[in-house]
Amino acid sequence: MIALSVLALLTLGVVMVHSALMQVAPLGIDGIHTGGVTLRSILLSRTSLYCVLALAAMAIAAGLPVRRLGAWATRVMESRAGLPILVFGVLGTIGLLLAVYLPGIGHEVNGSHRWVGYGSARFQPSEVAKWAVVVLAAGYAVCARDRLHKFA
Repeated sequence: MIALSVLALLTLGVVMVHSALMQVAPLGIDGIHTGGVTLRSILLSRTSLYCVLALAAMAIAAGLPVRRLGAWATRVMESRAGLPILVFGVLGTIGLLLAVYLPGIGHEVNGSHRWVGYGSARFQPSEVAKWAVVVLAAGYAVCARDRLHKFA
């Protein structure tokens, strides 16, 4: 049921993105539409590619042994390596966010520095940081679970 809901939301998202970009296509001399949004342009678009990649990631994640991964992560975070991993993760995330201002690495788009990349491969570090905050907060919760029930 969840997979069908995800599939429906992804499909709706692809259609909405393309409907926002839709233009009225002029008729050619012979009365045939020239350009505009077609089923082929939707299926071969970058948005549809991302939709397929998201479905593949969902299928891979569904096959992961969550209980074993959770037990492994708990052992790692409770060991002596837990705190250095958290510190490295926080500093790495902050470093990645600051990399947008480094010449040659950070790229300015429309007057703002939000992109990092090399050549044509670019991404926004803030998107990586969103996931990193969740993972680091979970790691901290494992490390400090004995103290979390107290407010002070």
